[in-house]
Amino acid sequence: MAATDAKPDPIKGVAHRITFPLFDSAGALKSGATGLDSEVSLDGGAFADCTNGATEITTSSGMYYLDLTAAEMDADTVAVIVKATDALTTPIVLYPRTTPLVHALEVGTATAGSASTITLAATAPAVADIYNWCVISLIAGTGAGQSRLIQDYSSGRVVTVADNWVTNPSTDTVYCISGLGIQPISAAAAANLERAAATMVYETVQASPAPTVTTFAGSSALDATADHYNGRIVIFLDGALANQGAKIEDYSGSTDYQFTVTAMTEAATAGDHFLII
Repeated sequence: MAATDAKPDPIKGVAHRITFPLFDSAGALKSGATGLDSEVSLDGGAFADCTNGATEITTSSGMYYLDLTAAEMDADTVAVIVKATDALTTPIVLYPRTTPLVHALEVGTATAGSASTITLAATAPAVADIYNWCVISLIAGTGAGQSRLIQDYSSGRVVTVADNWVTNPSTDTVYCISGLGIQPISAAAAANLERAAATMVYETVQASPAPTVTTFAGSSALDATADHYNGRIVIFLDGALANQGAKIEDYSGSTDYQFTVTAMTEAATAGDHFLII
């Protein structure tokens, strides 16, 4: 464990260094505190002695650090208390993340690479799946300039990318991992989404018949059958009615391709675009 374990956002199951002050009863920084005792509680469990003790940052600073092990960080809530004979007890609460945040999460030099993988530096977290669906970019060395979606991340620090590299990374490749974790949908869900999207109709309001707060017409590209769109929802995409929706109560079909809808705040304007869902 080292200073490099200090991160702006702690990670569940990954060693973490915290830095904090100790104060005396008068509220001044306490240097050389004696009888130091550091204890940790995981998810509301009983407090137990930490593996490591608090250490003062030299020289006579009154600022201390404590290295928590991976096991001591394996919780959703990590509560720490640091006690001393001649200083006030200092409480610290951490909420380790399991989903990456949007910023550079990991920067390092690869230890290996292949057509679809890159092995991260030994300092990277050994926590499976923690970088899944983030983006890894090769920023220097062999293969620089490529970015890929991370399909899988193993506890052995091996990243598997969704699409093969054009140039395989090597031991001189510098990488950067960033992005928000994204959970992919299943193939079945994707197929259902595709079918649903295919039923949507994009159209334009026509000048005739003149639109009112409850009626408007589309073009002859619409279905010619009367009542074909009854019961569906129409959403306006631009103009004064942008983002407003209404229920289709009647559709005239090829007579004039006119919709009768629940009352809107105002009439549409010829040229406005709408979507039937």
